[in-house]
Amino acid sequence: MNRFILIIFMIFLTSSTSLAQDSCMVRPSCADMGFYKTQAECEGKDFIRCIFDASAYYCPESGENCDFGDYTLIECPANGVCDYYDCGGATQYKLDSCKSGYKLNSDNTGCEICTWGAYTSKDCPIGRRCSPKECGNTIQYRVLGCDDGYYEIYGDCEECTNGCDVYGDIHEFDSTNKPNGAYILCGECDTGIVYYHITGCDTDEKLNDAGDNCIPCDETGEYKYFVCPYEDQGAICDSIQCGNNTLYRFLGCKEGSIEIEGADICELAE
Repeated sequence: MNRFILIIFMIFLTSSTSLAQDSCMVRPSCADMGFYKTQAECEGKDFIRCIFDASAYYCPESGENCDFGDYTLIECPANGVCDYYDCGGATQYKLDSCKSGYKLNSDNTGCEICTWGAYTSKDCPIGRRCSPKECGNTIQYRVLGCDDGYYEIYGDCEECTNGCDVYGDIHEFDSTNKPNGAYILCGECDTGIVYYHITGCDTDEKLNDAGDNCIPCDETGEYKYFVCPYEDQGAICDSIQCGNNTLYRFLGCKEGSIEIEGADICELAE
C-alpha cells in the first residue's frame, strides 16, 4: 500500500482515538483527513473511502509519492522478460532478461536478436567436439570433428571400440604399416589404431587371403599386359586372373609369324 495512504490512515486512527477521549473536540472533516476526491476521480485506482462520508474518497495521483527505483521503463521491451511495479495507478517495468534467442543490448534497456553464424546446433552430439557460444540465456554449438575415442564415418562419430562395423570386413593398422591399394579410412582412434576397409586394388594387384592388403598378382612381372599383344599377327599368350582384371604373358608367335627378338612382337610372314 502507498506510504501516503498509510499516513492518512494513521491520522484517521489518531483523530478517532482523541475524539473518544475528549468528546468536546470537534471532529475533523473527511476533507481535512485527505478524503477530498470523488468516486469518479478514483475509478480504476487504489482508494480509501471516508467512514464518515461514503462519497469522500482518497486515491493518489499517478506517481504520487511512488519510489520506482530501478523500474524505469514505461513498457516492457519486445522479447524482454520484465518485472513490474504498480504505484498510484502507474505501472513501470524493469528488464530482467530476454527471451530465448535474444540478448540484452549495451545499455540494458532492450533486447536484440542473437547472431549465431556457424554456431547452429542446439546441443553437442555424442562423440563430437564442440565449441559453445552463449547469447543471453541461450547456448548454441559449433560442431567440430570427432572427440577422442571416436572416429568419423558417413558424417557420424562412432566409438573406436566398434570398428567400422557397417562394412563387415574391417581391418586395422598402425601408422607405420599402411595397406596397399585403395581403402576407406574409417578413423584413427586415440590408441593410434586406424580402422579401414579395402575397396579395391591396383590393376596388377589382388586382395590377399586375409582381405586386409593388396599384393602383386604376378611376382615375376611376366604377366604385364592387359591384352595379348599382336594377337592378330599370330602372338601366343597365356593369362591369369588378377582381381577384376585379366593379365597376359607373351609366349611367342604362331607358325607363319615372325617373332621380333626381345620385343614381344609378332609379324605375319610374307
